[in-house]
Amino acid sequence: MTSMVVGCGNDVLGRLIGQDDPAASRPIDVRNWDEASKSELPTEDGPFGETSVLDVADHEGFRVDMSIDAPDDVQIYSIGEIVPGERIAIQAIPLNSSRLDPVVAVFDANMNWIDYNDDRHYYDRLIDSFLDFKVRNHSEECFVAVASSPRAESVGELNLYVSRELATPPTPPKEQIIYLHFGGQNNVVIGRRAPVNVPRFNAAAIDPSLESYTQTFIEGVTNRVREDYARFGVTVLSSQTDARPVGSHTTIYFGSEDPGLLGLSDSIDTYNQYDNQDAIIYVESFDLFMAATPTTQQWIDVLANVASHEVGHLIGLHHTTDPTEIMDTSADMLQMLEPQTFHRAPIHDGTFSIGYQDSVGTLLTNVGPSAWYDPDADSQPSQPIGQSNRVRQSESGIPARSLCAFGTACESVTLQQKRANVQN
Repeated sequence: MTSMVVGCGNDVLGRLIGQDDPAASRPIDVRNWDEASKSELPTEDGPFGETSVLDVADHEGFRVDMSIDAPDDVQIYSIGEIVPGERIAIQAIPLNSSRLDPVVAVFDANMNWIDYNDDRHYYDRLIDSFLDFKVRNHSEECFVAVASSPRAESVGELNLYVSRELATPPTPPKEQIIYLHFGGQNNVVIGRRAPVNVPRFNAAAIDPSLESYTQTFIEGVTNRVREDYARFGVTVLSSQTDARPVGSHTTIYFGSEDPGLLGLSDSIDTYNQYDNQDAIIYVESFDLFMAATPTTQQWIDVLANVASHEVGHLIGLHHTTDPTEIMDTSADMLQMLEPQTFHRAPIHDGTFSIGYQDSVGTLLTNVGPSAWYDPDADSQPSQPIGQSNRVRQSESGIPARSLCAFGTACESVTLQQKRANVQN
């Protein structure tokens, strides 16, 4: 995931902040830096257990000398209450003698994560963790957690830098248009992968016996994705019925294959900052589900689960571990044939080892609520062109509907994993 911003000392802050995050146009004006070793900090009991306390006020910064002593070690710091519009910058820099590849996550008082970074720039091998973000929602307490990257399982010493700035203008949610492209397209590039030619969607690409279901699948998947995002500021269009948007939009292609993936997205777009991104659903790869002899509705569900999952990445959602949740990557083949929903779920330990993702809250923060959706209404009023007014509710009351860091292509789910689960 490419990242965002923070500093180590005013000089480093000035060089680094603002280089990766389009919202960070200038470094935080830190007028006073404090420093301490972790052992010198006061502690408190919190939702994560014993937590070190960092007293960082407006236009102040704090440097902590600390270490990660085991691959599963997580060090947690409280920086107190946070308010909308506040800007927070965090950077975890390994010492020159350290082999640590750190990762940083930020959580609210309910253990739901707010932001996250593994590598400041994955492709350039800048492995220090680097965040600079504006607070969108109030929380009585905010936690900064530092650990070893799950990819590296490393240990070592590092310097943690935290700074903050109050009273900056809050950032409003940004609505998103999603274009489901079933018509085929040449030279489609996802992430930094080689271009692929995506053929027109045909269910026969999964298995010849399904050819007559092509239109049924297109209509069913479109309706399901619309249902998944009905309560949010997301307009879902289909190439079957809608012209391609002229302005900014996100495109989801349906077609082609990959030997190890069902879906792939350009990135995880934290806070939905980037207007034009793409994802692909590798339709031919779904042939593995033939072993389960799915019903027509199950075919629609599994295709829609993966499509909504990839859309989720492009508007800021990460992987979770809950087979009933859309952003999950732990479900086996049979579980993926069932409709999934957006709800609070544990973060996948391949991303971070503690905490939760509140998918509904994150989407409301990133894209806002739908202007027309009424959760208490028996039926929905007229909606924007291209949206369905049929909203199917889960038992939790959330519209029903199921894959990585910014700047890296995301593996929605591996076929090896699914095949292994099928065999067990």
